[in-house]
Amino acid sequence: MLHNHLECVKQEAYLITVEGELITRLEQAMLNEESYDMNDYLATAEKIAKEKLEMYSELLKRIEWFKEKFEK
Repeated sequence: MLHNHLECVKQEAYLITVEGELITRLEQAMLNEESYDMNDYLATAEKIAKEKLEMYSELLKRIEWFKEKFEK
């Protein structure tokens, strides 16, 4: 259980870094009045959000399973 939780934390840290870079690129393009592929931005943001939801849904399932086993 601890290993799964730690892996989620590591993946979350990585995804936050990717999101930060994505947002920074968009902000810089907007500030410099450069064109930016909004479809790419939205697709990447959506992919990251889905990955986080899936990752944490799986973690919640594991926590619930572990709680059941631990309580017995």
